[in-house]
Amino acid sequence: MSKYPHLKLKLENKSFDDCFSIDLIHFTESIPFEFEFENSTYWIERGLLYFCSENTVISSTDIQIINPRTREKTTHNISSKNSFIYTIIGKISPLENKILLDLKAVSYILEKNLEYTLKFRSNKVVNELKIMFK
Repeated sequence: MSKYPHLKLKLENKSFDDCFSIDLIHFTESIPFEFEFENSTYWIERGLLYFCSENTVISSTDIQIINPRTREKTTHNISSKNSFIYTIIGKISPLENKILLDLKAVSYILEKNLEYTLKFRSNKVVNELKIMFK
C-alpha cells in the first residue's frame, strides 16, 4: 500500500520562449494529509518524467547522477484546497532543425514541430501532456 493513498498528481505546461517549465501538482480530492517531499537527486527529472513520440520512448542524451551529501525533506499539508507544486525547469536551445532540452540532471535532443507526449512514471498521475517545440 502506498504511503500516500489519497495523493494524486497532475502535469501542467508553463513553458514559454526558451524556458521549459512543467508544474508537477500534488493534490487530493479526499482527506487532508502531511506530505514529505525530497528531490535532491533530481530523480523526478531523470527517472520519472519521460517523452514519447508515437508510443516510442525518447532516450536522453546526457544523464547526471547527483548524490548530495544531505537529502533534506520538506513537509507540506495537502488538502482539497491546498496542493503542493514542484516545478521542473529546463532550458530550450536551438540546434538546426532540432532543439536541446537541458533539465537539471538530464538532456534530450528533440525534433522541432513534432508532437511529443510528456508522461510520468506513476499511477497517481491523472493526465499526460502533449507538447511541441517550435
